[in-house]
Amino acid sequence: MTTTTTKKTSSGSSGSSKSSSGSSRSSSSSYATPVYIEPEPSYANQVYTAYANTGVNSRPTVDYARQAAAAQQLVETAKANMPEAEVQKIDRVAIDELIAELQALADSQTQQAVNQINNAVQTGTTELNRAYEDALPQFQTQRNQIAADEARALDNQVLYSSRRGDTGGLGQSQYNSIQNTAATNQQNVNAAQIRLYNDTSRQIADLEAKGEFEKADKVLSVSQEYTAKLMELQKWAKEENVDIDQFNAKLDEWKADYDLSVAKYLTDTELDAAKATGVFADGTPTIDTISSEADRYAAAGKAMMSAGIVPSESQLAAMGWTPEQYWIYKMANYVQ
Repeated sequence: MTTTTTKKTSSGSSGSSKSSSGSSRSSSSSYATPVYIEPEPSYANQVYTAYANTGVNSRPTVDYARQAAAAQQLVETAKANMPEAEVQKIDRVAIDELIAELQALADSQTQQAVNQINNAVQTGTTELNRAYEDALPQFQTQRNQIAADEARALDNQVLYSSRRGDTGGLGQSQYNSIQNTAATNQQNVNAAQIRLYNDTSRQIADLEAKGEFEKADKVLSVSQEYTAKLMELQKWAKEENVDIDQFNAKLDEWKADYDLSVAKYLTDTELDAAKATGVFADGTPTIDTISSEADRYAAAGKAMMSAGIVPSESQLAAMGWTPEQYWIYKMANYVQ
């Protein structure tokens, strides 16, 4: 701000006499009241006001924190909307339960066969014993008949001898013959009973032996059938396990491809978010943002140099100058 004064002057003697006669009054009013006039700001001041203090640290042109938060939000939204690869592999074929069921079936078949054979043997044995028991009364009847015949023959022989008056050898001889015949018949009956008993016992033993053989043969047959089915089951499980391994390998390949696709999608999303906000999610500005900032700093620096104002270090850097290079340039132009 500048101060200006106006001075009053008089012409001729009248002015001088008036001045001398009223010296006391004129001395007090020889200078007017000061007037302050605000000058127009110079161009340099205007440029300085517009571009001064535009460094990154003092006045950033981009709010990196807010832009980075926006980019981060876009990336997090993309992650939240990305479906997970729910991969569930198939376990190996477990045949333990199948083997147990197969064994139980074999045991059941074996037990059923053994029960059937035992029942048949028991039935045959019972029938043989019953036939033998049914034959016993017949043997006893024959013995009774032989005894009765013997007694009757002896009585007749005594009566006959007595009528003849034969008390000697002929009668006695006939009497003995009758007894011998009866004894022989009795022995034949006993032998027939013993033979039947032996035959029955042998048949029972043969039947039981046959039953045991049939049981052993049936158990062997069931065991062979079980072994064959078990081998088929194990072969099937092995083949299925190979198929499962191949399937799980393909599943791993798909999972890897899917994860790669997801990673690429998220990377593209982050790049798109950075393009939209000018800043990556970690706060790093993009090349376009840095280039735009540099262009603005360079333009501001050039404008300040044209106005004779020293640019800031950020502006000089955007122009490709160091402070030393600027002062060398400044001194060279000053000397000229």
